[in-house]
Amino acid sequence: MAKTVWAASAALYVGVVVWAAFVLPPDGVASQVDLDGTVTSHGSRAGFLGANAPLTILMLVVAPLITRAATRPPATFLNIPNKDYWLSPERAEATFATVSREMWLLLAATNLLVAAAMFDLAWLTVHGHEAIGSAPFLVYLVGVLVWAVLFVLRFRRPKGA
Repeated sequence: MAKTVWAASAALYVGVVVWAAFVLPPDGVASQVDLDGTVTSHGSRAGFLGANAPLTILMLVVAPLITRAATRPPATFLNIPNKDYWLSPERAEATFATVSREMWLLLAATNLLVAAAMFDLAWLTVHGHEAIGSAPFLVYLVGVLVWAVLFVLRFRRPKGA
C-alpha cells in the first residue's frame, strides 16, 4: 500500500509540473517568497521548470532507488536503532518490510510538500495571491518530527530481549 501512496503522490507531483508548464507566463514567474507570502524573486517559466527538473529527477527516480537499496538485504545502507537485534534471521524480513513501508510513506509526504510548493508559486504567479501559503511546510515539518520519533521508538529493543 505504501508504494501505491507514493505512486499517487508522484502522479500528483507530475501533474503539478505539467499544469505549471501550461499556466505560467513566459516571464515574471514567482520563484521565491518570504514567510508572509511576499514575492522576493521572479524568473522565467523555463527557469522555473529547469530549476525544478533536478528536484523532479531526485524525487521521482533517485530517492526511490535509494529506498529500494536501503530496504533490501544486505543491510549495508540501513541505519536503525538496535540494528543487530532487528536484523536477526527471525526478524529481518519483517524489519525490511517495515522500513520499506515507512520510507515510501516519507517519500510520498515529501512529494506532496514539493508539489504544494510548486503549485503555490504557480498559483501566486497567475492569480497574484498564494493558494495555500506556508501551511504545508509546517504540517510536513511537524509530521516528519512525529514520524522520526515513532520510527525510532518502533525499533527500540523490547524489554527482556
